[in-house]
Parts: sequence; structure tokens; C-alpha cells
Amino acid sequence: AQGRSLYKSPPIQLAAGTHTYYFTASNGQALTRLPAGTAVFTGPVVSGASLILNITPSAPNLGDEIVVSGSLTPSNLNPATLTVTATREEDGSVVSRTVTTSSTGDYSVSLGPANVSGLWTISVAWGGGGGYPAQSTVQGVTVGGYAISLVRNRIDMIGLSVIPTSADPAAVFGDGGTPGDTADDAATRMRLAMWSPTLNRYLIYPSDRATMRMEGGSGFWVMPTTTETVYASGRLWPQDTPYAVQLSTGWNQVASVFAMPVALGNAQVRYQGQVRTLASAAAAGWIRDYAWGWNPAAGTRGEYFLVRPGTQVTQLEPGRGYWIRALVDCELILRP
Repeated sequence: AQGRSLYKSPPIQLAAGTHTYYFTASNGQALTRLPAGTAVFTGPVVSGASLILNITPSAPNLGDEIVVSGSLTPSNLNPATLTVTATREEDGSVVSRTVTTSSTGDYSVSLGPANVSGLWTISVAWGGGGGYPAQSTVQGVTVGGYAISLVRNRIDMIGLSVIPTSADPAAVFGDGGTPGDTADDAATRMRLAMWSPTLNRYLIYPSDRATMRMEGGSGFWVMPTTTETVYASGRLWPQDTPYAVQLSTGWNQVASVFAMPVALGNAQVRYQGQVRTLASAAAAGWIRDYAWGWNPAAGTRGEYFLVRPGTQVTQLEPGRGYWIRALVDCELILRP
């Protein structure tokens, strides 16, 4: 008679090195061996070296510094050279660092500020040596978006300080987990409204969703139905590079994309290929040389305040929205 059976043995702890093995089977009357005779199978190879990977913080948000640390053992393999690589799912970009372990095997390296939201796949690799094969280990960490704190029923003018990968508010702030159903969207709870100078009216989410375009440097109104923190997904603008905000003729809601306050008086304006200072552009009739900000805590429902060079308030703050009036279609170039 012929048949098949599956046998499992308890787990066995293997020492470091290359192992050999063979199989035997018996029906109580005869014994068979595989491979036959004295031959053996070769493998597996157990390294005996250990490469540990830690990611700090474990739940980063945009702008947080990401540090990769860990150790390589046994200690006699050190110092050793490791390669740390991070691949960002959102845009496919890669960050790579080379780090040398200490004499005891510890290592730590910064990947810099988290500048892209979404999943980061981070790996650390060692090329092997000292009789040990190469080692690598991988972990994933999800970078949260730019945090925006909301207070129930408080009217506020917010600024989008990240560069979104999609102009759709549902993609920027999250669709609530039910595609096609805007009732549970963060933008719905925010009661998001944006002024359109070209249409000369407010665009309201979700009824005007198809027309609304969220861009880095956009300003918008909210009057949230709940007190919560929402997260805007996207990437951080390089903080040492000027950023141009598109303006249409009329009043525009704008914001800064920089993590630190920027002086409005340092801004430039581009119109028909010419670039002038804000003061010169205002004198030429391109734009007004001031902006209006909103203080949600002032008065009974909030109040406007003036932002203008030479006055009490001269800077645009991160995450805040502002009104600025363009007299022609132009670009406001904000400078860090």
C-alpha cells in the first residue's frame, strides 16, 4: 500500500554556521534513508549575526526629524559600515545614508525632517564579513500629515502649508474611509470654504468639490462641527527656496509654506516676466502692499488685523490664512 503522511517536529534552535541534514523513515520492518548511503543535504546557513533597526519617533508627522538607530552583533564585527535606505510611497523618492557602527556595534543616523507624508519603508543593510553572511532588516513607518488644530464652531482662516499631491480636499484631508461618501470627510466636518476671485464667490465643500483646488499656499475658512486635529497630506516645500503663490485679479486667500514666519515686506511679485519688490509692485499698481489676517480669539467671533511692513504685524505665520488683493493676475513670491 502507498500513502502520504505529514510529520512535524518541534522547533530546533540552530547554532551559527552551515548545517547538514538527512531523513530516515521506518515502517517497523524496514528503514530507508534520504539521501541514500552516507550523503547529506547542505543547509541552512545560520548567520549568528544580528542587525537591529529602531525608528524614532514611531509615529512621526511632517516636519519631525526621523532617526534610525540600532546595533550589529556580535561586537567583534565592529566597527562596520551600514547602509540605511528610506523609500517614500507617496512619490517614490528615496533617501539613503551610510553610517559606521561604534566599537560596541551601536549606530544612529538622522534621515532629516519627514518631508513627505504617507508610508516610509526603511531598511538597514550590512554587507557581511568575519565569516558571517550579509544581513538586512526592514520596517515601515507612516508619516502623518501637517497637523491643523480645530475648535468646534470657531470661525478661523487656515493656511495650507504643505504641497499636496492632489488638489481634491478629500485627498488632502482624508475621505473618512468611505469613498464617494462625503458625509464623513474631514473637509465636511471642517465646513471648508474658499474664496474664488475668478468666480467672485465662495466655494463650499462638498457641493463645490469638483471646482475647489487645494494648493500649497492656499488659504481657506473653516467653522468645524467638532474639536479635533486634522492632518493635511503632501510634502514640505524646501525651506531655503522661495515659493510663488498664484494670484488672480481681486482678493485672494493665501498662506505661507514655510515652517517659520516670513516677512511680507521681503516678498516679490512677478507679472508678465518682470519681478519687483512688493513695494515697487504696489507702486506700479500690480498689488496692494498689505494683507489681512484673522484672529479667531478676538472679539466675539474673531477679528481682522493688518499685516504690513512698518506696522505692528509684519510677518505671515505658518499655518495661517491671509487676504491679499492683486490688481493684475500675478505671482506673490514668498521668501524664507
